[in-house]
Amino acid sequence: MNGDKLKNLREKSELYQKDISKDLHISSSTIGMYEQGRREPDNNTLKKLANYFDVSTDYLLDNEKPLSKTEEELVEKEILKKVLIKYGYMNYNEDLSDNELKKLMEFAKANKKFIKEDNN
Repeated sequence: MNGDKLKNLREKSELYQKDISKDLHISSSTIGMYEQGRREPDNNTLKKLANYFDVSTDYLLDNEKPLSKTEEELVEKEILKKVLIKYGYMNYNEDLSDNELKKLMEFAKANKKFIKEDNN
């Protein structure tokens, strides 16, 4: 498994290893070892991780072609929804239109630039 991809998915989702550990009943140290490439998950755990991050097992195993721009946007939208739900800005069963999600993504990107500029 590509540990860097797992770590990147976790960080994009604004999660800590302990969050995944709690949700999937895997120790935090094991998650860390997966990310560092010091340990490989069994097939069942690999499937759990793929389902958790809504990616394919092929993606985690580096057997997948790069995402198209459209697919990448869909992944970003799903991650944004998860973050909004996690922090209570959106209910799990609530849905936002593609246009609303796109505006939120643009807003987030614009604010990121603003915050970075403000720190300099």
